[in-house]
Amino acid sequence: MSRRKPVDPGHSRRAIIRALGLGLPAVAAACTASNPPEPDTSRPGDTGPDSGPDSGRDTGSTADTGSPDTADPRTPDPTSPWDGMGAADTDTFPLGVQTGEPRPDALLAWTWSPKATAITWHIALWDGATWVVQPTQDATAGDDGYVHHDLLGLPADQPVAVQAEIDGVFSAVAWGRTAPAIDSRPEVFLSATSCLDQNHGEYPSLDEVQSLGPIDAMIWLGDTVYADGRSELYQYRALWRSQLGKDSFQRLLHNVPGIWTWDDHEVGNNWNPQTIDQGLLDIAVQAFHETVPLPDTVRSTRKLWRSLRFGQTVELFVLDCRGERNEGAGHYVSPEQLQWLMDGLAASECTWKVVATSVPITDMPVLWDALGAQLDRWDGFPTTQRAELLSHIRQLGLQGVFFVAGDLHQSTVSFVDPEGGDGDNLLEIMAGPGGSFLNPAARVIEGDQFVYKDADWSCARMSFHPGGTATLQVVHEHGGDLMLEMTIDTSGQVVSIEQERHPWDE
Repeated sequence: MSRRKPVDPGHSRRAIIRALGLGLPAVAAACTASNPPEPDTSRPGDTGPDSGPDSGRDTGSTADTGSPDTADPRTPDPTSPWDGMGAADTDTFPLGVQTGEPRPDALLAWTWSPKATAITWHIALWDGATWVVQPTQDATAGDDGYVHHDLLGLPADQPVAVQAEIDGVFSAVAWGRTAPAIDSRPEVFLSATSCLDQNHGEYPSLDEVQSLGPIDAMIWLGDTVYADGRSELYQYRALWRSQLGKDSFQRLLHNVPGIWTWDDHEVGNNWNPQTIDQGLLDIAVQAFHETVPLPDTVRSTRKLWRSLRFGQTVELFVLDCRGERNEGAGHYVSPEQLQWLMDGLAASECTWKVVATSVPITDMPVLWDALGAQLDRWDGFPTTQRAELLSHIRQLGLQGVFFVAGDLHQSTVSFVDPEGGDGDNLLEIMAGPGGSFLNPAARVIEGDQFVYKDADWSCARMSFHPGGTATLQVVHEHGGDLMLEMTIDTSGQVVSIEQERHPWDE
């Protein structure tokens, strides 16, 4: 049964305040879009179970939507991996190679080799039948052997294989794909996770999500490491190297480009920009920036927020919900970042505007306010920025705004607000946790504001169709069984729930 708004909003803080007549701002204006399109009830992207360079991408992803809005075909995945220029030496390249920040004409390549000063990059492009080796590119290593290198001038939607070399010694080969052309309308596949405490060991959900089908990029929403209590650069570096060196991380990082943001545990639990020791913050930022593929615009300015386009289907807005807070000024994010986001949402030409926020924007039930926990979230921070953003979306009648979040150690799909709030037609998926302690309270949320509620180790995959539907999948870390498969549309309608499973009941 289709649902667009919750029937029973439950006892959230805002619902209680409204009931008491304490006066939150009313909805500024109804959605101004007239004659919205009929919900697209097809399942986007009927892809096979395999992904990566060993299997073919479904290039005919033209789901029968009952409308002319079919997806443009994608460049096929390679049918075989590139062997590279030589066998991998894991002593010289302990973490292999990562790719990241896919753009229509570029891909960021990353590697680490202790004490390296220069790297030669070997690149191969898939022409539909074979790998075609490109001219090599040279790069200079940064502090302690970390290398970030932009592979520029690449074709759009292009499978790319990369390998690093130092004096005849080679890394493992990594595979990635550039973003689709700006004027194309393809189906786009994104994955997301958060909260990967290193004490969990390996992370089977990182393998299981790859078995669901193609992934254009993985959104790392924060708390990828738990660095609490560390105070020296070598300690942060050692933690990151240990974490990303795990087999489950390596299998994903070698196959899927990464798009990274952070939350608190990359530095320390619930750190505050106004009170943290700046020397400690500098150390933690250095370790984070050097260990994952981040563009130079981020590493040189510390402005983590940015957007990436995937054709006309998805524009991804990556937020920094940790590093620019100022409680005294009432800023959850900097005014500059908030204005950038609101302007970007308004100007976006894309069917879907996906907002990656490390901390959920959903108005959580009062149980989540224990010990002042709400002060760490959008909905409890002493500021009007959340209301300003949601009112902006409502007033402009923006369609296709969708939030992806982490932090709360639960795997849920919720309406951002109870019925009557500015965000009551906006949906948010909370991805993960990949390997941190589970939040059992998520299993007992009451009311239909939360369309799906669970807390199990998992990873999310999202398929966005240009015709206006998206399929949300949540896969459990054991056995690859789907906990959730749900179809939504750009109006905030839950079109259908194909599968809903709760492992704790089994």
